[in-house]
Amino acid sequence: MLLRDREKGLTEDDAESRLAAQMPLDQKVMYADVVIDNSVNATETSPPRLRTDVGKLVARWHRESTRPSVILSWLFCWLIPPVGLLWGFAVTCGRAKMYAKRNKARMNAAPK
Repeated sequence: MLLRDREKGLTEDDAESRLAAQMPLDQKVMYADVVIDNSVNATETSPPRLRTDVGKLVARWHRESTRPSVILSWLFCWLIPPVGLLWGFAVTCGRAKMYAKRNKARMNAAPK
């Protein structure tokens, strides 16, 4: 970050405060639809596990996006904007509910 943004006036203290302000990784995972571990240990130069995980994810997305029901719903939402807005609202509400449920389960599982 320092190498990239030093020309824009970023100091080391600024970079540290930005990093400190970020949400912890275990909390970010709760909001993710997909998590890919891209950490590499010292013996891996080109991690085959990462390539395999990404390949599986792309194949899944391709399968899901070519289903007729997905294509028709996308087309319907695109051609009739109010339907698209309502669909987006419904998806957002559903995800908020799912995140709340995950967070509640996580809090109940945490040691007291």
